[in-house]
Amino acid sequence: MTLPASGPISMSQINVEMGELYFKSNSSIKDASTGAGGYDPINQYSVSKPDGSAPFSYTEFYSYNHTTTAPPVASFSANYTTVDGTETPTAYLVTFTDSSSPAASSWKWWFDYPTGYPSSPDSTAQNPNKSYTPGSTVSTVEQYSVALRATNVSGYDDEIKTNYITVYPLAPIAPSAPSFASVTTTSFYVNWTDNSLNEGSFLVYYSGSGTSGWQLHSSPSAQAGTGAYTGPQISGLDPDKTYGVYIAATNDGGTTNGTTAYQKTNAVVITPVAAFVVSARC
Repeated sequence: MTLPASGPISMSQINVEMGELYFKSNSSIKDASTGAGGYDPINQYSVSKPDGSAPFSYTEFYSYNHTTTAPPVASFSANYTTVDGTETPTAYLVTFTDSSSPAASSWKWWFDYPTGYPSSPDSTAQNPNKSYTPGSTVSTVEQYSVALRATNVSGYDDEIKTNYITVYPLAPIAPSAPSFASVTTTSFYVNWTDNSLNEGSFLVYYSGSGTSGWQLHSSPSAQAGTGAYTGPQISGLDPDKTYGVYIAATNDGGTTNGTTAYQKTNAVVITPVAAFVVSARC
């Protein structure tokens, strides 16, 4: 029969497990003495061994119910706590190691605590593995809390490590095909093709030489999906001068190597003014 995990155990349950005649011949247990023999009231005894089977002798029953083993203090560690997508394999296999003491006899793990806690653990192995894959469609860091419940015959304990595993997204794919529009003597618009699903923003730099002196112009926000991107206007430029523009994509996982293009502003057009002289004749 299935015995309760805790609380009083009736004599009928004990009789079923070990036999009524045996206990009638060992009345000291029935008497619930708390004297020199170290006996406790009968409803404090467990009549199942750790493996679930019943004790087969008075000695075994006594030894099991007078154990000195304390409940475990749950403790664990992981071989990696940061996954950033720059290592191989990309899907990181994190190994969790139980170090509970006193030793546990069973374990429950939650790798995205509190999801599933406490009834649906993700693993019941002592030292489980869990893959955390850097995201290709997210731009920000993801953090996962991990919980372990370690149990032995005397009880259980939980250890919860908040935001224990940090997963960085994959760096975004670089933009391409920059182009220019509405070019004037002092400004132009820059556009490009967005190739990534997980950039947090873009970085737009410009330079009057195209090789040095790069200045950050703006950080346009990401758009939904990929494709043509209408970028910012860069103004305050000198007429009839070639400028370099460098565009990169960035997120919490890193910044891509960008793409560079060049555009010359329009020259100032001077419109000649007609001049004439009027002579008076008397």
